[in-house]
Amino acid sequence: MTSTEENNTTSTNNTATPTNDIRSKLHYIDIGERQLELLRTLNAVTFPVQYQEQFYQQVLHSPVEYNFLVNLTDITVGAVCCRVEKINPDDKSDQNLKLYIMTFGVLAAYRQLKIGSAMLDRIIAAASKNSHIQEVHLHVQINNDVAVKFYQKFGFELKDTLKGYYKRIEPADAHHLVKKLR
Repeated sequence: MTSTEENNTTSTNNTATPTNDIRSKLHYIDIGERQLELLRTLNAVTFPVQYQEQFYQQVLHSPVEYNFLVNLTDITVGAVCCRVEKINPDDKSDQNLKLYIMTFGVLAAYRQLKIGSAMLDRIIAAASKNSHIQEVHLHVQINNDVAVKFYQKFGFELKDTLKGYYKRIEPADAHHLVKKLR
């Protein structure tokens, strides 16, 4: 699949599709037990780390509106996995929450089609519907300028940089990005 920026179309087998029509071709699939193997495979080819079983169990026990696979027609091209956290872990109520994007990935061949934008729009919209979620946040490896710019287009701001955040990849430092919802 090739992307042609000049005319805002994507060509596949001599068929042109405007990229702004791509959203109508996306299908979102809740992640359950039956989708875990596909999620594992997608994560293995998208991210530089291997996620442990604890991660996948956490996905299964998180609200489905924040965890999904994305299909373009019949091909799984992306996934996002999030968890809801308390802003203050000592807070006994569930009134002040934040959504943490644990993983967010689109297969490399599909990254210029605005699929990631559609996914992030969906996550932000879902989080915004919950009046208790105050912000959305995530970590990005410090050398991933493309990802930082992508999230900044959606209103995420650099909160801080954490030294040694990642344990098994280099560089190990991470930017912490936050988008305030309220």
